[in-house]
Amino acid sequence: MCDDLPETIEVRHAGRGYRVVPLAELELTEPRAGDLLRRYRDRQLAGGRNP
Repeated sequence: MCDDLPETIEVRHAGRGYRVVPLAELELTEPRAGDLLRRYRDRQLAGGRNP
């Protein structure tokens, strides 16, 4: 845990690093991404396992 949230985080895949914004920030700044994340969470709460 940290006092200040980072502006970006690094995600590594297949030996490469990618700087990305945290999902919480993306949800606030990109309405369509926010809609997608809310739909995913709603399905998880309803018991669905497929996104």
